[in-house]
Amino acid sequence: MKEYNAALKAARRAGTLMNANFKKGLAVRYKGGVEPVTKVDLEVERLYKRAFAKFGHSFLGEETKSVAGDEYCWIIDPIDGTSNYVSGIPFYNTSVAFAKGDEVLFGIVYNPFTRELFHAEKGKGAFLNGERLRVKDEGVTKRSFLTFCAAGFEDKERAFDAWRRLKSRRYRQLGAAALELAFTACGRIDGVLLFKPKAWDVAAGMLLVREAGGKAVNFKGKDFKFDDDGLIAAGPKTAGQIRRGLR
Repeated sequence: MKEYNAALKAARRAGTLMNANFKKGLAVRYKGGVEPVTKVDLEVERLYKRAFAKFGHSFLGEETKSVAGDEYCWIIDPIDGTSNYVSGIPFYNTSVAFAKGDEVLFGIVYNPFTRELFHAEKGKGAFLNGERLRVKDEGVTKRSFLTFCAAGFEDKERAFDAWRRLKSRRYRQLGAAALELAFTACGRIDGVLLFKPKAWDVAAGMLLVREAGGKAVNFKGKDFKFDDDGLIAAGPKTAGQIRRGLR
């Protein structure tokens, strides 16, 4: 698929731009007084727009105006983990997905700091730098490494309550949803719980998890759709336990 090859090239170019500006004292503005945005976020998103314009598809990005096109859509998070990025914490990535409605056809999550390229096409498996991935699915134990993404205090408390019910002692909020999903796909993380995610937060990562043998479901256990208010991503057994731990 021409779009897939173009996306792989664009993600690597985006990563080069991100790394070149890392720890450079970037000026930051805040959306809603909380969410940071830098010139690099905007430059990376414009890079993708230029790279993909020739295809005539729709474009949905986090930072710039959407572009209407045909029934296919690019879904872009130029820098996932911007708070980490501007703080000099090397846990950030760029995320590209290509979808038709809620069906993600391919997804790419690139961690330029480690040069790890996670990629998947629907029905063809998930890979890290060409090596096939498989989720870990040992169920939730005291040793499970679980992460969550929640902006509001109420959602954070709900996550903490779930971990307590499941007797999990190793849970973190790492601040880069797409990369956490990629880490779930490759077995570094046992599962991720996300509250009120946007499409660009999860589109690429949830395909990685599914193609690595995992589940990406809403809080009712149904396949996640972009208008759902929560996402659980993990191996099948682990995902079911996390869902039952929620109230």
